[in-house]
Formats: sequence, structure tokens, C-alpha cells
Amino acid sequence: MKNSLRMMGLLVLFAAAFAEGAPTPTTVPGRIRGSKHDLSTLDQSNQRAEICVYCHTPHNTVEAVPLWNRNNPSAYLFRLYNSPTLSSVVRSTRVMESQSISLFCMSCHDGITAMGDVKVNPTIPSQRGAVAQGIFELRIPQRAYENPGLGFDLKNSHPIAFDYNLAYEEDDGLNPPSHVMTAFNALARTGATKSQNFLYGLDSNMFECASCHRVHDPGSSGNFLRIENDHSQLCFACHNK
Repeated sequence: MKNSLRMMGLLVLFAAAFAEGAPTPTTVPGRIRGSKHDLSTLDQSNQRAEICVYCHTPHNTVEAVPLWNRNNPSAYLFRLYNSPTLSSVVRSTRVMESQSISLFCMSCHDGITAMGDVKVNPTIPSQRGAVAQGIFELRIPQRAYENPGLGFDLKNSHPIAFDYNLAYEEDDGLNPPSHVMTAFNALARTGATKSQNFLYGLDSNMFECASCHRVHDPGSSGNFLRIENDHSQLCFACHNK
């Protein structure tokens, strides 16, 4: 009897210790769960607590890559960075196209497109696997999240949507793409997936939002950077200063 009670006590202590150490949505390092991009914690209608649905769906996608579930804003609406010191190549090659990966970011960060502007909403049983009609009301309180609504005027934000390879050939203040990737992979956080490229587009030459940001990994700063910018190491990966 004493042995049984002792064993039961140990099991209770073990269960309590396991519960304390079990990961929660706010304690998973290097993952989207619990981060600012995890909208499941804010959506009062998402009873199944799905995380990926706000951006992705396995079927009936808006865009095949990356199985996109959001309606992106029109590319022509955005005004891109401009400066007297901007290289002529960047001036001539910068363009936000309909296939630009930065548009995926701006579908939330334009400050206008509704968070519920998705095509397929599997959180509603009758619509799982179906094509949505219009915008679903994913009931996220307006002030429950910090959305840096950049708007359509990106003239005061770092240049995007330009040909980095051509810019490097003209600007001796930029590092070659191979150097950038070496720096990114050498300084990547422990456990982070090594990047194959930081440039996008059909020719893998375009510098976009995702060139600096990892949408699924908030990192220690919570800014979703490819590498943390301690001592400006993110800046110096590209800029030869």
C-alpha cells in the first residue's frame, strides 16, 4: 500500500513537472506559434485554433506558390523607395509585379486589406475545402495586434523589388550575392534552416521583403529577421561599408 502511494505521489510530481515544462504557444522558440504572425490567438471565431489558414491553404489557392490563401493588393498601387543617391540600375529595375513575393507581405502590412480577406476558410465546417465567396469575418479585435501598416507609400522604407545582381555590378558598396548568403548562413540562429537564396523572382535576382525577413521565425528580437541585427550584421551582409 505504501509503495502504491509512493508511486502515485511520484507520478503526480512528474505530471506537474512535465506540465510546467511543456511548451505553450508563447514559449516555442524560432517558430511562428505564439509570434505576432500567429493570428489564431486573436481570432475569436477560430475554434480549431488553426495557425496557417490566414496565409495558406492546401487546395483552391489564390497562388500556387506558396499555396497562398489571401487576396493580394494590386502591385501598381505601391510607390517604391526613391533617393538622389539611389543607383541608376535600381531606379530602372525596381518594379512591383503581380508575382512579387513582397505583395504577399503587403496583403497584411498595407494597413488596408482585411485580415479576413482569405479565399478558403476551413475553420468553418461547412466551408472546409470549398472556395469562399467574398471576405470571411475572422473576428480579430482591431486593437489586438500590432500591424505596422506601411500603406502603399513605401518611399521611406528600404528599397525592394529591384535587381540585386545588376545593382551589385554598378555599386561597389554592395557585396556579391555569394557573400551575402555566406554571411546569412554563418550567422543563422541555432536550429534555423539554412537559406538557399535571398533573392526571388523567376531569375532569382530580385531583392524583396523576404530578402531580410523570415516570416515564420520571429527570432529573439521578434522582428522576423533572417539574422539578428546586432552590431548591424544584417546590414553589413549586403552593404560593404
